[in-house]
Amino acid sequence: MVNEDRPIEIAWKIWAECLLGNDRNSIFQQISSMIWDTAIFRIVVESRQIQIESNQKNPKINGAYHSFIDRNYFQSQVACIRRLLDNSYPLTKKKAVYSLYSLIKDVRKYREELNREKFLALRDMPYDYSEIKEKENTFFTQQTIGEGFFKPPELDWESIEEVHQLFDRLSGKTPETRHTDDVISDIVFMKLIEKLDEGNVISTYVDKFVAHSAAPESRDDLNSKNSNVTFEQLWKVHRNIYDPDSTSPNQSNCEIWLMAPL
Repeated sequence: MVNEDRPIEIAWKIWAECLLGNDRNSIFQQISSMIWDTAIFRIVVESRQIQIESNQKNPKINGAYHSFIDRNYFQSQVACIRRLLDNSYPLTKKKAVYSLYSLIKDVRKYREELNREKFLALRDMPYDYSEIKEKENTFFTQQTIGEGFFKPPELDWESIEEVHQLFDRLSGKTPETRHTDDVISDIVFMKLIEKLDEGNVISTYVDKFVAHSAAPESRDDLNSKNSNVTFEQLWKVHRNIYDPDSTSPNQSNCEIWLMAPL
């Protein structure tokens, strides 16, 4: 089924820009900033803890200074998460946003069209790499034993097989059951959205306490979970964003956020 919104070749470029582009709002630009800030903050926290433990009765730290660091780190992080989890607008057209929800929902529209064969073609890779593998074997037999050499990039069939293996996992197939018409399982999209939904508590918090100063009556529908967000909750959402399946050693972050031509 062909998507009537725009050709998949155009959509692919849009996904790549959204995920990996140089625009400061691209998803990886946002994630990179978020993770680097977290790394620096954790160094600050560790240094603070060392200072406290060195003199627990009278630690030589400036409380106001560290409160300032904690508050500003926290608010910038929850705001960044709110942007990445923006579920209000599409990836293109009026009021378009670069967010994980908008990206996943847009890719999902092309699920039936984005089959295995097209997935490879969009990466400028052939579906069948047997001829390349044969040429590689011929090349190896022509080399002088004991002398070093470089394999020409046009003989790289392993990267094609890696994309096939990626699509195996996304489609629930095996090397023995591969077919050109394989498509990404809709369960993949459902699980990604479920993971993102766990961050809604932070989005609600930002809407009520950071982006807006909600009056008490507009917060009546909040429970204690929505009214208070801890650093532990914050970092759990971090992991969901950049490592949605951290329990599986066979899945990489780039694989999970799926479609950009890496």
